[in-house]
Amino acid sequence: LEAQREAVAGLCRSRGWTISAEFTEVESGKRNDRPELAKALHRAKVTGGTLVVAKLDRLSRNVAFLAALQ
Repeated sequence: LEAQREAVAGLCRSRGWTISAEFTEVESGKRNDRPELAKALHRAKVTGGTLVVAKLDRLSRNVAFLAALQ
């Protein structure tokens, strides 16, 4: 987890972005019903923010699910 946090923080620093919230999901990437992901997506939507993840495979392993997010 620490390496993922550093990757996200580094990207945000390089682009001049401020991290407004951090969400850590303890559910498997195999599952689509993940409460922390739902909270993160909701926050990004209502604030106009950008959801940043360290690696796409950490977000989900389901291609259809990832496509639906876009």
